[in-house]
Amino acid sequence: MPKYIVEVFCGSDEPEIIEVELYSEFYEDARYVAEIMHKSECPNPMMCSPEAGSVHIHEYEHRASCGADVCVKCDDHKDLARCYCGWSPSGNDGYGELTEMGETIEEDY
Repeated sequence: MPKYIVEVFCGSDEPEIIEVELYSEFYEDARYVAEIMHKSECPNPMMCSPEAGSVHIHEYEHRASCGADVCVKCDDHKDLARCYCGWSPSGNDGYGELTEMGETIEEDY
């Protein structure tokens, strides 16, 4: 089942990223479902008018530099919360987050 990644805008400049798993092959179906998912969790649903933006399906390739499977379209690291290469889904410094959590990361020489 494909996993669609949908940007949903609702009153702010920053989109909410919603992952939608559907049997459908149509991006419009993923946009529709993402808008419904957003509206069901919106803190102000009566004023909410979500608008889905870009949609894509992750296409992963192995990246030897960090050892992770990385989406070629959005840089998502499959099944990781952060990576020592510096990636983090929040956009923060993944390497820094790992060291703050007490992870020991060996330096490459």
